Amino acid sequence: MNRFVFKLKSVLHHRQKKEDLVKKELAEVKRLYVFEKERLTQLNVRLADSHKALREKQKSAIDATEISVHVKFIERLERQIEVQLSRVASLATEVRKVQERLLEAAKDRKVLEKLEEKQLSEYKLEAERVEQGIIDEIATVRHNRDDGNPLRRDHAEQS
Repeated sequence: MNRFVFKLKSVLHHRQKKEDLVKKELAEVKRLYVFEKERLTQLNVRLADSHKALREKQKSAIDATEISVHVKFIERLERQIEVQLSRVASLATEVRKVQERLLEAAKDRKVLEKLEEKQLSEYKLEAERVEQGIIDEIATVRHNRDDGNPLRRDHAEQS
């Protein structure tokens, strides 16, 4: 009997490569997400520090121009935070989409792996059946040969 060959091995290999590519893509998108989220945290810290600095300066004698500069800086930081929030939200959505694609790719691969396991199991059962048939045939031939051999018959009758 020929050795087992899974006819869809190349398709399984392709699906595995596709899954690996999606894993790499997910890692990259997650890296970007973490980077942009950290940037958002830094902007929020700067904003909090700027508010604190402005309150401190308002306690002391400060002119309107300096207050205006601080307020404009705070407004610019708030706009940057809005843009950064949008980036983080967009990347969070992208992470979810890539995760879904990865789940789908893994499911596609697993379907073929299960099919391969099933076909291998069927192959092994068939090989065992063929082997048992050969063993039965050998036993039948020996039995028939022993029945036809007069020496064996005489030996069996003497016992």
